[in-house]
Amino acid sequence: SSSDMEAALNYVSDLAKYLSEEKNSFMLSARSSYTADSGIESVYNIVSEAEIGFNISEEIYFETYQQYLSGALSLDEFIAEADHKLSAYLNE
Repeated sequence: SSSDMEAALNYVSDLAKYLSEEKNSFMLSARSSYTADSGIESVYNIVSEAEIGFNISEEIYFETYQQYLSGALSLDEFIAEADHKLSAYLNE
């Protein structure tokens, strides 16, 4: 429900704010935010090169996307169908 989503987003926002203010939390890119010791330096070097990704199964969108590319679906139909499948996937 929308109230659950709002609560989840508020939690993530509060957590990110808290972690960004903590020394050595690895939430900030500024090197000055981290202690100068070899362990922290090693972790910082790994984290500074990292990317955050969210993988969603191809079953959710790929077939519908192919239909859109072939002209079988309009952009609005593709968006509606992808949104429907993603909502079902996320609510499992």
